[in-house]
Amino acid sequence: MPWPDHEVRPSFLVLLLTAWAGDPRAVEAAKAKLAGPTPVPATVDWAAAEAVRVAIPDEKLRAAADEMRLPVLLPAEPMLAGTARWASGEGWYGVTMTDAEVSVYLHATTLWQRSPEALPARKGKGEAPVSMTDGIATLSFTRFGVAYFVDVECLADGCDTAARARVLVGELQFVGGRP
Repeated sequence: MPWPDHEVRPSFLVLLLTAWAGDPRAVEAAKAKLAGPTPVPATVDWAAAEAVRVAIPDEKLRAAADEMRLPVLLPAEPMLAGTARWASGEGWYGVTMTDAEVSVYLHATTLWQRSPEALPARKGKGEAPVSMTDGIATLSFTRFGVAYFVDVECLADGCDTAARARVLVGELQFVGGRP
């Protein structure tokens, strides 16, 4: 089903149907629509990160943090930070930490983009919105040009997961990483 270039583009369903029928323009348009926008690596503000670097005495933890190719944030609680287990790849890292009260997963990436449907960027400091799913609190934010999200699950009875997550995220410190 051909369409002139000046007309409104057809819906995705029409693209799929015409691609299925063999129209090469529809095949390419459907591929582009399926692929979506390509994330562009963000520019990391290393000067801002270095200005707030906190020295950590644990040499093993410091060495692991400095292996990451983006700014590493860890909680101020040494007992929790000391349990860090790492995974990383090109443009991202993830770290899990667990103590008797809480389990934390922190993910950082430079491969992100703002969705056109997203809420406007928040200005200044304030409480980040918390989303709750199955007892796990998730907070998302950007710092130094990097997108971070943190999942927090309370393991102890009587723990307020959302409040604990807000405190933990508020106390995250830049401890390492390299360009």
